[in-house]
Amino acid sequence: MLSLSPSKYAVSVLAVLCLCGSAAAGQQATRENRGAELEPTSQGRQASMGEAGETIPDWVRNGEPVAIPTIQAPTQRSADLSRNLTPSDLAKGLGTVTRDVNSGQTIRRSAAPSVMKAAPDSEKADGPDRASDLGNKSIRGDVEQLSSGGNEKPSARQVIGGDTRVRIRDTRRFPFKTIGQLAIRFPQMPPNKYVICTGTLIGQKTVLTAAHCLYKPQSGQWFEKAVFIPALDKDTAPFKAFRVLNNSLIPSGYDGSSLLFDVGLVELEVPAGNLVGWMSYSALPDLGAFMGNIVGYPGDKQPGNTQWRSSCKVDPGAFVANAAEGLFVHDCDTFHGESGAAVYDFEIPDTRIVYGVHNGAVKLQNGQMINRGLLFNALWFEWIRANHFG
Repeated sequence: MLSLSPSKYAVSVLAVLCLCGSAAAGQQATRENRGAELEPTSQGRQASMGEAGETIPDWVRNGEPVAIPTIQAPTQRSADLSRNLTPSDLAKGLGTVTRDVNSGQTIRRSAAPSVMKAAPDSEKADGPDRASDLGNKSIRGDVEQLSSGGNEKPSARQVIGGDTRVRIRDTRRFPFKTIGQLAIRFPQMPPNKYVICTGTLIGQKTVLTAAHCLYKPQSGQWFEKAVFIPALDKDTAPFKAFRVLNNSLIPSGYDGSSLLFDVGLVELEVPAGNLVGWMSYSALPDLGAFMGNIVGYPGDKQPGNTQWRSSCKVDPGAFVANAAEGLFVHDCDTFHGESGAAVYDFEIPDTRIVYGVHNGAVKLQNGQMINRGLLFNALWFEWIRANHFG
């Protein structure tokens, strides 16, 4: 994903692993279908024991969710959405913005040394030069398996084209129980309103989501309060709700006006992962095209507060413009409420790895709506690992 040959990238990843030693958030792994290629991968876990959450708060149970506005992109082409950053420039934006749990004061920190060391001194990428080659190769991975009960009848999609989403009928199964709705309130919102996003557990207490779900850089406003409700299905929360701590963080480069750096990490007060498990995350050198699965909580589906899955080809060669940044466009069906949902690869019989995050839709000047996300490269992998809450 960096502007390097696969061999150089593998060396970069090896250096990252050597720096981190036996850190709990990462491990060396190989895949038969990837040969002996080095793959930094966090340790996922299927769990069924641990401390339960608390009752869904009244401000969520009695409130009404509202949509986060779609970013209006000042361009006619999706290829122009990139800032054309070099890997080293990107790394400078991978510091952190968080806040003190007690005072609420915003705290900015520089990028961790491991992140900076993962950024090679190289020139900016020239664009999706591998897209045509990858398009002729087979796609690894498969569509996520669903529980019995059949697929929901497709309805008119609100973004583009026909709707291919299917409802998750049994959210208590892995990996669906690691995915939950984030209910979020910002200051000055009406008392009966809140924002919804999707989050995925990637550790005992760490939830992956989008930065715009947590922070408004124009006003400097953090969320006022938030809860994570794993496996929520209509009005049933089989594992209850988990309060989000105020020290959740986002990349320092996030400014709210572009697609870059729109990733966030949430810390839960209680380690929900001990109860429901969590998914692993990874950054593969020369990842190749795979079947991406996105499971989230779209606001257009009835009944409300239900999980839906969409699957589509994800081609890392078809980046928006700059492979170093990791931005890509995709055709998975999504809607408001699914911002922050993980983009993961499922391989039979039971392997699931998160390779990126869906951060929403963008409306171009010509009126075209495109879905976009961010795939993890060595820099993003190190940023997550360096700031992981456990």
